[in-house]
Amino acid sequence: MKLLMLAVPAAVAQISLADTPQVDVSDVRKVFDNGHHNAFTDLTVFKGAFYLAFRSCPDGHGVSPDASVIILASKNTRDWKQVHAFSIPRRDTRDPHFLVFKDRLFVYTGTWYSGDAPATGNNDLELNLHLGHAVWSDDGRGWSEPALLEGTFGHYVWRAAAHGEKAFLCGRRKIGFDVGPKGEPREIESLMLQSDDGLIWRKRATFQEIAGDETAFLFDREGRILGIGRRRGMAQLLRSEPPYTEWERRDLDRHIGGPLLAKWGGRTVVGGRHSTGKGPKTSMCWLVGNDLHEFAELPSGGDNSYPGFVAITPTEAVMSWYSSHEGKSSIYMANLEIRTDSSGLGSERKRAIRLGDNLLSHQRSNGGFAVGKDFAAVIGPSERIRNCLERHRKDTTLDNGATHTQIRDLARFYSDTGMPRFRHGCESGIEFLLDAQYENGGWPQRFPDPRGYSRHITFNDGAMVGALSLLHDVANRSEPFVWTDEKLRRRAAEAVGRGVACILKCQIVVDGKLTAWGQQHDHVTHEPRPARVFEPASLCSHESVGVIEFLMSLDSPGPEVIGSIEASVAWLGGPAKLRVSQQDARVMRRIFGDAEVSSLWSRLYEIGTNLPVFGDRDGKVHYDLAEVSEERRLGYSWYVLTPRALIETAYPAWRSKIGR
Repeated sequence: MKLLMLAVPAAVAQISLADTPQVDVSDVRKVFDNGHHNAFTDLTVFKGAFYLAFRSCPDGHGVSPDASVIILASKNTRDWKQVHAFSIPRRDTRDPHFLVFKDRLFVYTGTWYSGDAPATGNNDLELNLHLGHAVWSDDGRGWSEPALLEGTFGHYVWRAAAHGEKAFLCGRRKIGFDVGPKGEPREIESLMLQSDDGLIWRKRATFQEIAGDETAFLFDREGRILGIGRRRGMAQLLRSEPPYTEWERRDLDRHIGGPLLAKWGGRTVVGGRHSTGKGPKTSMCWLVGNDLHEFAELPSGGDNSYPGFVAITPTEAVMSWYSSHEGKSSIYMANLEIRTDSSGLGSERKRAIRLGDNLLSHQRSNGGFAVGKDFAAVIGPSERIRNCLERHRKDTTLDNGATHTQIRDLARFYSDTGMPRFRHGCESGIEFLLDAQYENGGWPQRFPDPRGYSRHITFNDGAMVGALSLLHDVANRSEPFVWTDEKLRRRAAEAVGRGVACILKCQIVVDGKLTAWGQQHDHVTHEPRPARVFEPASLCSHESVGVIEFLMSLDSPGPEVIGSIEASVAWLGGPAKLRVSQQDARVMRRIFGDAEVSSLWSRLYEIGTNLPVFGDRDGKVHYDLAEVSEERRLGYSWYVLTPRALIETAYPAWRSKIGR
């Protein structure tokens, strides 16, 4: 495996090896060969399976109505089964590409008009008769009939990408649909086409005004676009940002056929056909700044290239390509792994790398985490594959400490090891928190697509406070976030400001007096709301302690924050505090393991009366815990001691700190 390092003047900073790691290629395997010309691959993940698409034609590379697109599926990238195949009458189906968009898997193909027989050469081809077509599936098993893409007549469509609620295609066409020489003359422009539904397209931008060709797009979270454009000479690196009216173009150091552009562990991967002294080869490169650094040359030769790529983890990936180096054009796959040299590392740093890689394996594509995972367990290849297949699930949450806890861990792992993948994972998690925040400053329990009580502003289990505390530390460059950049810190500070305002609006007022907070509050009106059937809308002592502790952590609190803290502590130390008899104290000591349980707090209080309340599976509210079913009586923390340390220690210290 070779790593291409560019020589640079001494005055210029050297490219960090962390940005251009060595990559091992293994398990090179032929996955499809039916004796036909098989070419132009793409690879993706959708609803629990890997999908591989390519063109197959008995008439070879040329344009032919006998061509078809074949789609295979696999659970492990080794055992593949055909799930669909399609062709278009009197047209050549070519260059299939996947797009997962609005919970559907699309396969797009550009189709030359060929008539009833294979074309004999470029003189038989008219780009103005070109059409884009697609098939799609909601589950990967049932597929639509091929449908023409409105707005693509005369356009050769290529790789697709999505950002937000929009889909984008590369489409090249004759300038002005000129009636001139057939084939693909130089007078071709490349457009970025846009769609709301993946089927009806319109022009969004022109990014190549002449000699347009195959181009891959990659969007960042803010809609900025990076592109790799094939050209007859050197390939070009393209950049633009909304509204995509201006484009920056830079020549790269090579021609790239069938360009691929992807993200892997926070780095940018570029793949495609590279003309070398040994002939055309399928190669893979890191893109660092404006430069390519080759990290792999795959077994290939003759007619080859058009790679597909899926990151399994931030250090493991699988890729597809086609090649004729073994005599026939066949479909190949290989595993890629970033080489990590830990020989000189101590046991603690090795442990941090292991735990960090486990965390990254579980991280969802939106940057968040689900609950119910053992993030410290050692996982093997099959588990990593399974985690990859689950990566796009919409089960990310702040419940039970999820997401903000893992983001902090990733920040520590980056501080301990300096490995870029941990920083990227941490930053992705922070972006998730920023995306999940309501405009009014609150957070739902689950994001995206929160439903039922999970859409409420959630203080339960420290969801709101966990997100705010993390962003507060990011904004202040507190450990372990000392490495964050100014832009991210500024955005975090703005989010904290909105969050504090939301907390103040949610504080429950009874008879004109501020009290405390509920477990959940309406995401529009800020009113307390019920959650699970046994959790009525109420004042909550335990969750309020976390809110108060967060407010006390703020530097230079204003009068509203100070008033909020003092009122809520007064409520906890007054009407919320329960006295315990000596007889009850013996019972409580068995529950809490505390030698001094002379006072305690109910988890939930009725708003307006301050009476402790207890819920049950039947939805009824009780005022005596003995009336609650045994399952709920023993399966929920109805009494807590957490306000004690706040009232006796933390609150007096805070008052002294601010000079009260």
